[in-house]
Order: sequence, then structure tokens, then C-alpha cells
Amino acid sequence: MIGIMTVVAAPETAAEEQTVPAFPAHPPEEKGDWRSRIPAITAWLAAVAGVITLVSAATRPFRGRLTIIETIVPLDARLGARFVAALIGLLLLMLARQLHRRKHRAWLAATVASAILVGAHTLKGFDLEEAAAHLALLILLVVGRRQFDAKSDPPSIAQFVRFVPVYAVGVFALGVLELMLNRRSLDAEASTADVVATVFRAMVGLPGPLEVSNAIYQRFFLVSMSTLTLIGVIAAAYLFFRPVLEGYSSHAQERERVRSLVREWGSDSLAYFTLRDDKNYFFSRGGEAVVAYRYLNGIACISGDPVGDPDAIPELLRDFRRVAHERGWKVAVLAGREDHRSLYEPLGMKCQYLGDEAIVNLDTFTLEGRKIRKVRQSCHRLNKAGYCIEMLRGKEVTPELRGDMERITRRWRGKAPERGFSMALGRPLAIGDEDCIVLVARDAEGRARGYLRMVPFYGSFPGYSLDEMRREPDTPNGLTEFMVVMACQGLRDLGYRRFSLNFAAFARLMSGEMKLTLWEKVQRWIVRRANPYFQIESLLNFNSKFFPDWVARCIYYEEGVNLVRVALAYLEIEAFLRLGLIRRGLIPHLDLADR
Repeated sequence: MIGIMTVVAAPETAAEEQTVPAFPAHPPEEKGDWRSRIPAITAWLAAVAGVITLVSAATRPFRGRLTIIETIVPLDARLGARFVAALIGLLLLMLARQLHRRKHRAWLAATVASAILVGAHTLKGFDLEEAAAHLALLILLVVGRRQFDAKSDPPSIAQFVRFVPVYAVGVFALGVLELMLNRRSLDAEASTADVVATVFRAMVGLPGPLEVSNAIYQRFFLVSMSTLTLIGVIAAAYLFFRPVLEGYSSHAQERERVRSLVREWGSDSLAYFTLRDDKNYFFSRGGEAVVAYRYLNGIACISGDPVGDPDAIPELLRDFRRVAHERGWKVAVLAGREDHRSLYEPLGMKCQYLGDEAIVNLDTFTLEGRKIRKVRQSCHRLNKAGYCIEMLRGKEVTPELRGDMERITRRWRGKAPERGFSMALGRPLAIGDEDCIVLVARDAEGRARGYLRMVPFYGSFPGYSLDEMRREPDTPNGLTEFMVVMACQGLRDLGYRRFSLNFAAFARLMSGEMKLTLWEKVQRWIVRRANPYFQIESLLNFNSKFFPDWVARCIYYEEGVNLVRVALAYLEIEAFLRLGLIRRGLIPHLDLADR
């Protein structure tokens, strides 16, 4: 017997679904003058100048010029200038990306570096061509100084200030220790002044007053000390120039505002997942719309499409992009609807197909017919075995049932991490989740053996999205199909019209029902190789059993950020990859409520 407890019913009358809201056109972008292109030009010029400097530092100057410079500049000064040039050339390569992002700190550093390199190229070998290139870069930086207004991470300055002296003292101490351990091999008596001078000079690649008699070890000493200096410069540059980092900074008051927007405007099947706890929020100027996002590795990852009044969403996206750029971030939208291109393409965002969401039309769903006979047979088999279901509102879930659900989850998932960001709630039901529904499958003895947890979406074509689907491993085959069918029938009896199942990644590529481009064939080849690790094809096959409508979802990403980087961010944020173990210690919690 199937028991269905009462839940909040959908409206008795429902209009036809409006799949694409009538978004207003984006206002035209203000066209800047030629100065607005200076950051991009400067970035390329800095990269080229950096490469030229590294090549120049690694090669000997022209013989005629060397003869001239030898009579004016001492050898130590020339060698020091060569090391400084190589160091700053590498720094310019690192700065190129930051200059393209309009970072003010990068502008300061590049301006100083270019001025130093003009002198360094002159000293190390009278390299006038290289000096002229850096002079041109310096002039361009000065002319376009107002274009570099993006912020860097404020807490990084404190970390930078702590790191530099600690690291420098550590490297210096290591150099002193090396000399002391080899003091019997030194060619002169090791006075304190000579030791200090030798270590300091070795840190910039120069021989000092003291040398080890073993030529191989002497070279190793110089190379190792200068390499440690180089590593320190790279680490310090990262701390100094990294973008504004952001931890979780949303508050309970903000979450209630989002909940109100979801209930009023959340007609998309992913809208309720904006209430996930690990998301931050950015509201439109009037508070009529919101984007839920998380910062990760220089990218502001927006979870699904914005929620709110369609008239406010274009302006909201422009404001969010502006704030993101001020912090040095790029913007990507994860799992946005493909038919919402009109929202993102005017912002210069590219579209990459991600997969299809399976949505069952409850008005037409049926167990009749030959095509669905296997699902029908599974339901009959479970009924005969004495299985039944009950449907509960969120507030009706008892502590005992919560314990059963936790037990089922532990047995089903084992040690596998919980996945989801754009398509999962990622937490137990809480106050405010009264509209959520839990479907529990019980065996003949009344024990909970599996469950579905569903979250609502609203609008003129309301329904529920599957959040969690769990069963105990030793339950009969077909229990999952049985729970899905019972959910479809129960929701339809309550007046709902749609039931969103799982998301099938790259379903279009795997189905074999459409002609693919060469790039799509390459993607299919990659997906098939990844299938054993991510169960892509099995999820597609499961969803197909219920003959759903397929809604394509995409990743939208900005110019200037490559797809590989966005894809890695997506896999990490959805917990398919764990790349953040090192990064996690560097990300502070920031309270950005004043944004």
C-alpha cells in the first residue's frame, strides 16, 4: 500500500510555462577612448620585454660595446646588473597578467621595474635596444596610469610584510650555515664581515670575498643561494599581486532576502539551490534580484542563472562584473541555461555546453507502454515485496527519520565526498525549508531503506528538483526507479507539473543522436575516457528511463580566461577534484557586507 501524506499543494490553475523570461536588452556599453586599451597593450609589451630581458641576461653583450663598458663599469656592477635584469625580467612576465587585469599594484611594480631595467641594461653591456624597449614600456605605463585601478587583496599585504623578512633571514641563515660547515675549505680566514658579504652577494648570484676551494661546490653554493632568492621573489610577488580573496561572507539576513526572492521569482529548477550555505550573494541596486557565487582561484563562479525580477537582471550582471573586475576577478556562470544566452553574450561571455538537465513533464508521465515496461516491472516487483512510500514536508521530518537518512547516506556513499554546488543544497533541512519534500521508501517491516529529498521551484509551471537520492546497498534492484515513479505520481496528485531529475553531463555528446562538429567529437572522446571515473553515461541512461524533457545547461565565461581554467574551477567547486588543499590556508575570511 502506498501512503502519501499531505503537503502544500500547487496552485489549482497554472498557465503555460514561460521557459525564457522577457529579459530587457542590455544597455549599450560605453566606448572608451584609446587609453582604455592601454592595459592590454601594456600586458603584451611587458611579456615581450620580460622575454627579451631574460634572453639578454643569458647572452654576452656585443664585443665592441663590452670594450666600452669595461672601461667605465666594474665587473661586479656588470654581474650584479645582469642578475637584477634576469630577476626583474622574470617579474615582468609575472606582472603581464596582472597588468591585463588593471591591477594598481602591478602598475606600480612594473613602473619601478621598467625604470630599473633601463639602467640595468645599460650597465650590464650597453644594451641600448633593450633599454629603449623598457623606456617605451615606462612611458606607456605613465601615460595610462589612470587605467590601472583594480584592487588587490588587502590581507595579502600583511602576509607579504611578514613573509619577506622571515624568508630573507631564513635564506641568509642557511647561507651562513653552509659556509660554517665548509670553513676548512675556505680560501681565507672567515671574518664576520666577509661571511655576511659572501652570503649577501651569493643571494644575488655574485661571488664574495670567501670562496670554497672545491670549484663544483662553490658553483653549487652560488646557484642554490640565487635560486632561493628567485623563489622568494616569486612567492612575494604572488602575495603582493594576488586578487582580492573572499571566503564565505553571507549572513542570515541576506539569506532571508534570497529566500524571499526565490519564492517570488524562483521558477528555474536550480533557483532553490542558491540557498546553499557556502554561497555569497550580490544584490541588484534595488534588491529585486541576486546572484549567488563563490570565489575560487581568481574566478567569481556564479551558481546557475540570477534569481529575481527579469527587468533587474541585466543591470545586476553588469554591476557584478564591474565589482569583480575591481577585485581582479574574472566571471563565470556555472550551469546557466543555454536559452539564456541573451543575458551573457552582450557581456562578451563565451558559451560552453555542459550537459542536460532531465525534467519529467508530470502532465504526460505514464507507466503505460512498451518503452517504459522495465521501470513498470521494477515498481510491480517492489510492491509485491511489500515496499511503500510516504511523503513528508520538511518540518514533518522527525529526528528519528533524520537519523535513518544519515545512516542510509553513510551506507550508500561510504567515504565519497558530498558533491554539488549549483545543483545541490549540501546541508540538512533547516528552518525555512518547509516547502521541501522528503520521500521515504520503507520495506515490509517498516524500516526506512531509501529516500529522495526534493526542493521546490515556483512560478506558473511549478515543480520540484531532486536534491538527494539515496538507498541502502542491499535493497532490491529497481528501488531507485520505484522511488522516482512514486515521486512523479505523488507530485502530480498534488498539482505540480514538473520534476527535475539528475543532471546528465554532456548528454548531447553521448547520445549519438546528433551530428557533431570536430570540436564536439574531441569533447566526446575526452568524456568517454573520463566516464569510468565520473559515471557520466550511467547517469544519462538512468534519466532516459523516464523519457524526460532535456534542458541544456552551459558554462558562460569571460574573455581573457581560458576554458581549461574554468573547467578546473568547476570540477573543484562541485567537489569532483580536490585542488585546494594548499590554497585553503591562504584564503582568509573577509567580511564584505559593505559591498
